[in-house]
Amino acid sequence: MILEYRAYIFGGGVFLLFLHDLYVCYKKDSLTYVAFLQDTLWLIFSLTVIDNIDMLLDSYGSFVKSIFTSFNIPQYSIKEFPVLVQVLVYLLIYDFFSYWTHRIGHTLGFFWQLHIVHHSSHYLNTLSSFRVSWGFLLIMGSVGSFYYGLLIVDEDLIAVVLLFVLMLCHIYHSRISFNDKFVSIIFITPRLHRWHHAVEMKYRYGQNFSAVFTLWDRVFGTFYNVGEPSKLGLDKSYRNYPKSFVGRVLYPFVKMN
Repeated sequence: MILEYRAYIFGGGVFLLFLHDLYVCYKKDSLTYVAFLQDTLWLIFSLTVIDNIDMLLDSYGSFVKSIFTSFNIPQYSIKEFPVLVQVLVYLLIYDFFSYWTHRIGHTLGFFWQLHIVHHSSHYLNTLSSFRVSWGFLLIMGSVGSFYYGLLIVDEDLIAVVLLFVLMLCHIYHSRISFNDKFVSIIFITPRLHRWHHAVEMKYRYGQNFSAVFTLWDRVFGTFYNVGEPSKLGLDKSYRNYPKSFVGRVLYPFVKMN
């Protein structure tokens, strides 16, 4: 039933988060409607691009699976595990690969040129999740196809898990605030993710790269959890970064030339 209505669940969840963020914007941050407008354009653009990338990645995922099978590359089945164990194992593996793909996106020049648009907003809201370039989506999806090929999983269960991850992504980009003293011990929260988008870098390339758990940031020394950042977005060295929607879409191509 969840799978049948997942598009409605996701759309409804994002819409409720959007209404919440609009309310916060109206009450506290009345000068941020421009950010909402550009994020709405990114929403339209991303959903169009994502449809095409999803079709490409479905083909790529099937290709990866066939390579693993044809060359007898070991695959690891977690289908026999209890449901909660399957969910935990998959989330930990997903988060590990997501962590390193994300961290590399901040470390290597070309990948940063693709990812920089996601950090271009000085005001985070749930629609900021859609500020993603086609290139970085393709990279993240390709990495996902690799570990998807590595595992034999209950595909219906994983579809539900990925719906949870997607909703979590929108939650920690939103303006939701709560006392996360205990939650942040295990999970990435909106406040922790605001530190990821902070101008101030506590480590060389940033902090809090994980998507679900704080585990991998703690293990690899990039976890930061003190108060709230004072400013979000890009620092002054990016003063020439395009401000228009079109300029930001074309930016990776311009930099490659």
